[in-house]
Amino acid sequence: MGTTLTMAVVSGRRLFVAHAGDSRCYLYSGGTLRQLTTDHTLAAEMAQSGLISPGQKAHHPWRHVVTNLLGGSELGVRAEVHLLDLHPGDVLVLCTDGLTDMVPDETIAAVLAEEADPEAACQRLIDEANLNGGEDNATVVLARFDSPDDHQR
Repeated sequence: MGTTLTMAVVSGRRLFVAHAGDSRCYLYSGGTLRQLTTDHTLAAEMAQSGLISPGQKAHHPWRHVVTNLLGGSELGVRAEVHLLDLHPGDVLVLCTDGLTDMVPDETIAAVLAEEADPEAACQRLIDEANLNGGEDNATVVLARFDSPDDHQR
């Protein structure tokens, strides 16, 4: 048995992300949602190599065959690592495929744009996943990075 890991550590304004598997890390910054991590699945690898189109990846029968994970029978997890700077107003999203299989990126971005409260945004995203079929457990963790001036009011 193996598992996915997507983790984030923040120190000051520096973001460090380590990832293996099919959960995701997004950064919502300046009104744009950007997927930071790559899906480590057979379907994603097939799309990256041109065997299937990127549009086919979301519904391919091998979209849940994870090719890089912690544990399992294979040795040698390959950590995907990102290091970047955060800016005031940025929102970090860590989520499972229970969300991303059910909710398109455009909807995730719209919820983040409309909902300033991280807890409320998480609940809206999970509700959206359930409304769209809720075929898997959906986990969402959000962190909003405010300006230092916001804490002095």
